[in-house]
Amino acid sequence: PRTIAYSLERLRARLPDASVIVVDDSADEYIADLSKFEVSHLLLDFDSGLSRGRNIGISHVQSEFFLLHDDDQFPAGDFDLASVVDTLQTLPVIDAAGGREDDTPPVFDSFEMTDERILVQYRETAWSSVGKGADAVKLFHMVQNQTLWRTQNFRRKKLSWTPELKVGEHVDFFYRYRGLINVIYSPA
Repeated sequence: PRTIAYSLERLRARLPDASVIVVDDSADEYIADLSKFEVSHLLLDFDSGLSRGRNIGISHVQSEFFLLHDDDQFPAGDFDLASVVDTLQTLPVIDAAGGREDDTPPVFDSFEMTDERILVQYRETAWSSVGKGADAVKLFHMVQNQTLWRTQNFRRKKLSWTPELKVGEHVDFFYRYRGLINVIYSPA
């Protein structure tokens, strides 16, 4: 509960009027009271898993774009969402834009996957580009968990996380859709 509250406090400070969907598969004793944050709080069965939760949460999105992130990660303070939205609106072929994450907040009752840190090097290696010359935008195979997605493209391409996966789902997602989705990395 403290980790999600910390994340929501930061999110509300940065995007006070944003519509927020929290998908929660916590055990009963860990379910947080999120009423003060004015969010849609979707409660799933305990241990339903991150993949299933993401799929359910995204099915409730009603905006043109959605920012996806876990409660124990947060977009870096210099991740300029307005600039990223402008890029996505200018280049409809781009499905998502990811950026750096801030230092992981004080995480309680959580863990880190060391293989994720190894893959960061590969995530930030461009494999192609859209456009030509100075206007070319580099495409990446994978970006961090906090990613701004174009809702229409996400649904049209029928993207989803493998619901059975509870770990390794991020890597699985990006490798399954490699070549089908156009992802950019925005360092700021």
